[in-house]
Amino acid sequence: MARSSKASAESDDRYRLPIQVLGVLLLAFGLLCLVSLISYSPEDPPNSSRPPELAQNWAGWFGAHLSYLLLFVVGLGAFALDGLLLVWGWFMFSRRPLARLGWQTGAILVLIALFCASTGVPSIGRTHQAFLLGGWLGVTLSSQLLVPYLGQIGSVIFLGAALVVLGLVATDLPIGRIPELIGRGLQAIFLMLTSGLSLVVSLLANLRERVGVMWINWRESQCEKREAKAGARANEAAQAAASEIEIDEEEDDFEEEEWEEAYEEEPEDVFPPDEPDLKEPDVGDPVIPALPKLPKALPIPKIVTKKTKAKPAPIANARPPQPVGDLVYQLPSLDLLDTPPPNNDQV
Repeated sequence: MARSSKASAESDDRYRLPIQVLGVLLLAFGLLCLVSLISYSPEDPPNSSRPPELAQNWAGWFGAHLSYLLLFVVGLGAFALDGLLLVWGWFMFSRRPLARLGWQTGAILVLIALFCASTGVPSIGRTHQAFLLGGWLGVTLSSQLLVPYLGQIGSVIFLGAALVVLGLVATDLPIGRIPELIGRGLQAIFLMLTSGLSLVVSLLANLRERVGVMWINWRESQCEKREAKAGARANEAAQAAASEIEIDEEEDDFEEEEWEEAYEEEPEDVFPPDEPDLKEPDVGDPVIPALPKLPKALPIPKIVTKKTKAKPAPIANARPPQPVGDLVYQLPSLDLLDTPPPNNDQV
């Protein structure tokens, strides 16, 4: 027994380092796949003739080809495959048992295939959206196997049952208790909603009370301000009336003093004393000057119009003299030819 235990320990120590190295390599490859899938661009090769140095993928030319291949084959299931690579690399690096992980990996691979097939069932694998979700595998399974033999409704029933069974095998989740868990979850959600509603109602009631108190205080402050303004205005009016009464009394006293001073003074003579009569000088009879003689009526001027000679009307056939060289030649009148010549062709 001791020898067998020692032999197993030696064998484990012998394969420990290679397994850990393999785990590190799987982790690195899984991270590379994840980066290439996240930064996938349809403008990278092999979809385009862009040179490798211009690739937009974070993993370069290799990442562009790798992400294109994974998405072409299984669509979004490529992320699940990448997760499996990372899990296997971590288990191998940490030297955990791999027996149960093998069965779970097989169930997860079947689940990925069923997911890819389910994406093409609604459209029978004839849409581009189905290809983007499930890739070539999903389009082929849905259009060549499931829908032709089971139909769309039968394919949905089969896929649902297979998902439940494979979920029980691949995971340790209590799938049989799903209805109970759903009921508890709904009950917890209901309790949370009721408690939240009660809290909101109490907050609204407190807010209403505070707003009412603030409103009452504001109204009271406004009334006090109005009363203060009215009292100030009344005081100003009373002061103004008192000042006016004092001014009137002062004016009355001043007028009475003026009248008393006027009566106390002696009256002056209004009419001047009689002046002696002055004798008017003897001027005699007034001399009336003679009227001036009116001038004789001026003669009415006569309007004399100046006779102007009428200019002769211009002759229509007359032509202005035309210079011939240095001489001025004038065409003869047409009256010289009284009778036309006997021959019309000769002049």
